[in-house]
Amino acid sequence: MAFDVKLEFTGITGLVGLQQDGRDHAALFVMPDAQKQEITGVPCTTPPPFEAELIRHRAFCTFPASTLPGNGSGPGEVIWYTHGMRIFLDAEFEGEAPRLRYGSFDFIPRLDEAIGPVELDPACLALNVPPARVATQVIVPHGLVEQGVADAGRWEWKTFGEGGWDGPPVSTCQNTDDWKSVHRIQATFGNVTSFSIRAVRFDGTEMGSVKLDGSAAQDNELAVRFANFCDRNPLEWPAEEPSLPDVDFQWHYSLLTPAASEAMARQHADEDLGSLTVPVPLAGAIGGVNCPPFWGGYVDVAETGTVAADGGPSAEQGSNAD
Repeated sequence: MAFDVKLEFTGITGLVGLQQDGRDHAALFVMPDAQKQEITGVPCTTPPPFEAELIRHRAFCTFPASTLPGNGSGPGEVIWYTHGMRIFLDAEFEGEAPRLRYGSFDFIPRLDEAIGPVELDPACLALNVPPARVATQVIVPHGLVEQGVADAGRWEWKTFGEGGWDGPPVSTCQNTDDWKSVHRIQATFGNVTSFSIRAVRFDGTEMGSVKLDGSAAQDNELAVRFANFCDRNPLEWPAEEPSLPDVDFQWHYSLLTPAASEAMARQHADEDLGSLTVPVPLAGAIGGVNCPPFWGGYVDVAETGTVAADGGPSAEQGSNAD
């Protein structure tokens, strides 16, 4: 019996579109290693009233316990910590495999718009990941990849200066006047007859795979979530608290090239700023989005030495994300 698959990516996560010979090859989700104590080239200090160091984040995957073979209809979710792993999604379909395509990213932060021209470090996208830079990579070769539902709160991009967070926004985003952040990017595809999550350590060690029974999922939709959340609330329990400046967004900057990170550090040191650019909520935001993912544009596989054949078949060209 065929079923649908819905993948969700949230927290400190970047999305890069991998292309091969001008065609979409796979969507690569990269989670920075947010368990270390400093960002490349930038001390992890934050201004009062925040902690002296950024909050530790952990990368993990969750899926319904009922879809685990041999678990019957057991309640709850299975949590699989994925630090140090590259995740492949092996799927079989009833008919042809759906091509990879991209939907709207209107409210997904783009680093080049939020903080100016920057360059992601190709090493963080490659097979030979530098130590203590990347927590998890997830490779999605099929389906529609798009943003989730926009959060109700409105945000601006700011840095912390002598006047606190009250200075003018620094973002050049086109929609800054009504900027809503999205907490999730999703990938969906249907007519699936078999679905497995396969893990390989960055050193090449095979960690095995888990085949999930999608027909046992609620409403015949297998929901799998990949997250990189802070230790305070990794399972997203409801919280009706005022939204604070998202200083943990700075973890994303550890994926930049060393030259870009050092240039940003020098710039902010010269301006006597206590932090890098982060999303800051406008007045009245309650329980708003925290740690949103970002869209990093397209990268050619040949230029980075990143995932090749074992990342899945090349997809037909059909990108429409800017």
